[in-house]
Amino acid sequence: MWIKIKINNRNYIETVVISSRSSFQQIQKRRAHRYRIQTNGNRSRHRLKSLEE
Repeated sequence: MWIKIKINNRNYIETVVISSRSSFQQIQKRRAHRYRIQTNGNRSRHRLKSLEE
Protein backbone atom coordinates (compact mmCIF):
# COMPACT_ATOMS: atom_id res chain seq x y z
CA MET A 1 0.00 0.00 0.00
CA TRP A 2 1.42 3.36 -1.03
CA ILE A 3 0.36 6.71 0.33
CA LYS A 4 0.90 9.98 -1.49
CA ILE A 5 0.66 13.21 0.44
CA LYS A 6 -0.03 16.55 -1.16
CA ILE A 7 0.24 19.75 0.84
CA ASN A 8 -2.56 22.21 0.13
CA ASN A 9 -2.52 25.77 1.49
CA ARG A 10 -0.02 24.74 4.23
CA ASN A 11 -2.95 24.01 6.55
CA TYR A 12 -4.36 20.86 5.02
CA ILE A 13 -2.73 17.80 3.55
CA GLU A 14 -4.45 15.61 1.00
CA THR A 15 -3.66 11.94 1.50
CA VAL A 16 -4.24 9.62 -1.44
CA VAL A 17 -4.19 5.95 -0.48
CA ILE A 18 -3.54 3.59 -3.36
CA SER A 19 -3.68 -0.14 -2.75
CA SER A 20 -1.95 -2.49 -5.15
CA ARG A 21 -4.45 -5.32 -4.61
CA SER A 22 -7.58 -3.49 -5.70
CA SER A 23 -7.32 -0.35 -7.76
CA PHE A 24 -9.20 2.14 -5.63
CA GLN A 25 -8.27 5.62 -4.51
CA GLN A 26 -9.28 7.05 -1.18
CA ILE A 27 -8.87 10.80 -0.87
CA GLN A 28 -8.92 12.43 2.55
CA LYS A 29 -8.28 15.98 3.64
CA ARG A 30 -6.86 16.48 7.10
CA ARG A 31 -5.09 19.19 9.02
CA ALA A 32 -1.36 19.21 8.46
CA HIS A 33 -0.34 20.12 11.98
CA ARG A 34 -1.34 16.68 13.25
CA TYR A 35 1.41 15.11 11.20
CA ARG A 36 5.10 15.76 10.99
CA ILE A 37 6.10 15.77 7.35
CA GLN A 38 9.74 15.41 6.44
CA THR A 39 10.54 16.66 2.97
CA ASN A 40 13.38 15.39 0.85
CA GLY A 41 13.52 18.32 -1.54
CA ASN A 42 10.08 17.51 -2.91
CA ARG A 43 6.93 18.46 -1.03
CA SER A 44 4.48 17.02 -3.52
CA ARG A 45 5.43 13.38 -3.08
CA HIS A 46 5.95 11.29 0.03
CA ARG A 47 5.90 7.52 0.26
CA LEU A 48 4.88 6.02 3.57
CA LYS A 49 3.99 2.41 4.30
CA SER A 50 1.73 3.24 7.22
CA LEU A 51 -0.04 6.43 8.20
CA GLU A 52 -1.23 6.61 11.78
CA GLU A 53 -2.85 9.45 13.68
